[in-house]
Amino acid sequence: MTDDEKWIAVQSNDSNYDRRFYYAVKTTGIFCRPSCSSRVPNRDNTLFFSTPEEAIDAGFRPCKRCRPDLVSYEPAAQEAQRVKKLLDTFYRDPDELTQKFSTSGLSEHRLCELFKEQYHMTVSAYLQNRRLDAAKTALTDSDAPIIEIAWDTGFTSLSTFYRIFKRTTGTTPNRFRKDKGDKTYE
Repeated sequence: MTDDEKWIAVQSNDSNYDRRFYYAVKTTGIFCRPSCSSRVPNRDNTLFFSTPEEAIDAGFRPCKRCRPDLVSYEPAAQEAQRVKKLLDTFYRDPDELTQKFSTSGLSEHRLCELFKEQYHMTVSAYLQNRRLDAAKTALTDSDAPIIEIAWDTGFTSLSTFYRIFKRTTGTTPNRFRKDKGDKTYE
């Protein structure tokens, strides 16, 4: 591949050339993938390298936008995974969850979009499923009052817990507990 072909790939941000070569900009001291969305540099200030290591050895540092030093870099997927981890950790505490979302640096709306793109479900649907699974386990594994289970699993009202539980499982929490209890002793 000639330098002219590489230059055309850089100008068009062509991801088909990623990991085939890297380009560095003399004036900034940074190297990038061909698909980097940074401003196209002046051709006279551009050098080409076969590997990230070659660029680093020549004194260039990796771009923070396209992360050419990493084999794969998918910031949206990484952010969605971080959101999922927050949901799994703080599903029982809606206030703490809201506070954690607010310190992420992205809007709650954007975090929800990223989550839906990655997991093909809304944050609220995921939270509801997570809370219901915890409630089902608590109903079958403990004698705790249903209201306590509702609060402990992150539901903010008993009526919401009953409505969602019945809509999802087809039965009430009390009936679910009795049916599961009866089945375990058969």
